[in-house]
Amino acid sequence: MCALVLCSGAGADTSFVQEYQKPGDFLTGIFGDPVPPPQSLWVDEELRLSAEKILGHRFSLLRVKVWSNDTDSAYILEEIGKEAPITFGIHVRADQIQEAKVLLYRETRGFEVSRSSFSDQFRGARLEGNDRLNSRIDGISGATLSVHAMTRVVRLALVL
Repeated sequence: MCALVLCSGAGADTSFVQEYQKPGDFLTGIFGDPVPPPQSLWVDEELRLSAEKILGHRFSLLRVKVWSNDTDSAYILEEIGKEAPITFGIHVRADQIQEAKVLLYRETRGFEVSRSSFSDQFRGARLEGNDRLNSRIDGISGATLSVHAMTRVVRLALVL
């Protein structure tokens, strides 16, 4: 189920937020209740450079929140689609993607990346040479920038 939340911005157009899942519910789905407390992964120079290579732009975070236990790690990460940030939930186990999901979508087009028929392609993905995914991700016509944003975030979570 998805909730639609209207937001007004200072810019020329008004955007909206489609909430597909609350970040807390995403984390509970992975870890159960209680969710482990978040830890801070400090971004050193090497990690910052890797993140910038993957994202294709400056990575200015000093730390990234990670929720983890003995087997699983989860990240709530944002990346710009065309004009607005998209919030993703990424679940990693044994250096491979268990789940990649759109939690909040703030664009007016390209929402198809939130569908499981698209996001299921990331299941089992791992990194291979040059921080590329070992599996091919099929794009979506009209959602190219959102597809690229999700692919970059999945690669980043695997590096983290």
